[in-house]
Amino acid sequence: MDIDLDKPEVRVSDGEEIRFTARCGGNSSYFNLTRSTDGTQVDSASLGAADCNDRILTGAIGPDINVPARKGVAICVRTSLPDAQERGDTWKMALLHVTDVNDDGTVVVSVRAWDIPL
Repeated sequence: MDIDLDKPEVRVSDGEEIRFTARCGGNSSYFNLTRSTDGTQVDSASLGAADCNDRILTGAIGPDINVPARKGVAICVRTSLPDAQERGDTWKMALLHVTDVNDDGTVVVSVRAWDIPL
């Protein structure tokens, strides 16, 4: 499932910043960043935009890194400026936090986002 954090919207066909891949039972479900974004897994869901930016600058992960979809996992994501501008969206810093993983494998997330001034 592709997720666009600029809008926000799920199950998009373009403009996604993060991809969720579900596996049976939720035990091996994971997130990947897309090639147009920068991001990193972080240790706290209470970070602000500046803290997220600092963490991305010092430890960005690539799209080939699988971030497990486990309760408590948090990912800072800086969306693609050119993609956002092309679609007329604002450039965003987002913090995705996995708040729960249900027995049926359903993953529940919350997302906070901030506009990045140009």
